Amino acid sequence: MRFQRARTQKQIDLRLEEILKASRKLFKKQNYEKISIKTIAEATTLSRATIYTYYPTKGDIFLAILGQEYQQVQAEIAQIFAAEQNRVTRNRFCQLLTQVLLRHPTFLRLLTLQKTLIEPQSTPEHLTSFQEGSQAFFTLLSQLCQQVFPTGRQMQREIFLTQLLIYLAGFYPILASQKSYFQVQEDIPADKLLYNAIYNLTGILM
Repeated sequence: MRFQRARTQKQIDLRLEEILKASRKLFKKQNYEKISIKTIAEATTLSRATIYTYYPTKGDIFLAILGQEYQQVQAEIAQIFAAEQNRVTRNRFCQLLTQVLLRHPTFLRLLTLQKTLIEPQSTPEHLTSFQEGSQAFFTLLSQLCQQVFPTGRQMQREIFLTQLLIYLAGFYPILASQKSYFQVQEDIPADKLLYNAIYNLTGILM
């Protein structure tokens, strides 16, 4: 099969979209470790060589997907909290954040892999771009914390966000194996477990 070179930005964008879309589909069916550039290429109309020109590593591809997830979660959080018209209590803050996060299992799953697999397999260029892009997410959460917990200081907000991210990085395995885990946890629902964790973490902001 002969692969033609993309000549316009629109063609490039379509190829990037195709790569990420195919990778997402594979990720729904397989573990990250089993996915390769070869299997991604086989799921697209592109060659491996073409994919390498856009994403030198598999880590770069999934870092881009995680970046998309950050944007989607950020947009949803911004929309939901805006509708609350700045009348959010501590309980409501934790409830809304829990609801949004549970609607994005791919985001939670990728967070589990981010530091251990995805970032170590990413190139510096893509990693820098990802970090710059995801910063808006943390800026939004910091601003919301300032609104809901006005007595909290900047350092406390930074600690909260760090601890939240650490907790979320380990939450998906719990979510994915509820039956065996919650037998030990007396059948605590995932939403209540996550809500309680966020509520406890917000204690540092009080």
